[in-house]
Amino acid sequence: MNHKSKFSFESPFSWQDLIALIDFLNSPDGCPWDAAQTHHSLAPYFLEETYEAIDAIQRGDAADLCEELGDVLMQIAFHIVLGERAGTFNRQKVVDGICEKLIRRHSHVFGDDVVQDEADLVTLWTQHKSAEHKDNKLSVLERVPLSMPALLRAKELQKKAARLQKMASVDQVQETKDLVARINEYGTAFRELLTGSDQDALRLYKTEIEPEEESDSRCSQSELEQCIGNMLFDVVQLARLANIDPELCLQARNQDFIQSVQSETKDTKNEESGGIC
Repeated sequence: MNHKSKFSFESPFSWQDLIALIDFLNSPDGCPWDAAQTHHSLAPYFLEETYEAIDAIQRGDAADLCEELGDVLMQIAFHIVLGERAGTFNRQKVVDGICEKLIRRHSHVFGDDVVQDEADLVTLWTQHKSAEHKDNKLSVLERVPLSMPALLRAKELQKKAARLQKMASVDQVQETKDLVARINEYGTAFRELLTGSDQDALRLYKTEIEPEEESDSRCSQSELEQCIGNMLFDVVQLARLANIDPELCLQARNQDFIQSVQSETKDTKNEESGGIC
C-alpha cells in the first residue's frame, strides 16, 4: 500500500493528515497494537492524556501543554477513526454536533434570548441542556459520569441536586454551620467506632440499625467506610458552598505532602552522610 499518498510526512500537517495517519496505523498494513484498539481499551489512555494536559496547565508549562494537547487530539482522532470504521459516526457528525450545540446554547449571542447577569446565563444554559435531554431516559443525576473522579462527581451531583431542588435561596451560612457540625459528628462517630464501636456514635451516621446490629459490639469495615464516605461527601459540599474546588484543594495538598516528604528525606540523607564522614 502506498501510504505516502494518504498523508504527509512533513510539517505543516493538517487535521486530515492526522486522521489519515491514524487510519493507516489501524489498517492491516499499519501497527498491530493500534489495529487492536477499541473505544473501551483506549478510555484509560484518553483519561491519562487529559490529566497530563491539566497538569501542564496547573504548572503553567506552555510547551508541555502544547505537547499534551496534541496527545489529547490524537485520542480524539483515534476515536473518530474507530467510529468511522464501525459506521457509528464520522468526523463531520462530531464537528456538526459540537458546533450546533454551541450555537444552540448561546442563544443570547446568536438568538433572541436576553440575559442580565451570570445567574441568567446559568439558567438559560440549564434550560437548553434540559431540552436536549428531554428524551433521555436517564435522570439528571444518572447522567453524571461514573468515570469522573469521586470528588468531582460528588461536587457535580450536589450542584445538579441543588438546581433540581431550587436550593439557591437556602441560607448558605446556616447550611455551612450545619455541615461543619455534621462533619464533626462523623469524626466523633469514626473515633468511637475504632475505639469502642459505640452504638450512639453509630446512630450519628447510620439512618437505620437492624436489631441484630444493635446487639453486635463489633465494628465492621463497611461501617468505617460508610462513615468516611459521609464525611468526604459533606466536605465536598462544604467546599462547593464556599466556591472552592475540592479536587484542586486535594491536588495542592498532595503536592505539599510530596515536597514535605522529599525535604525530610533530603535532611535525613544529609544527616546520615554527615555521620559517615
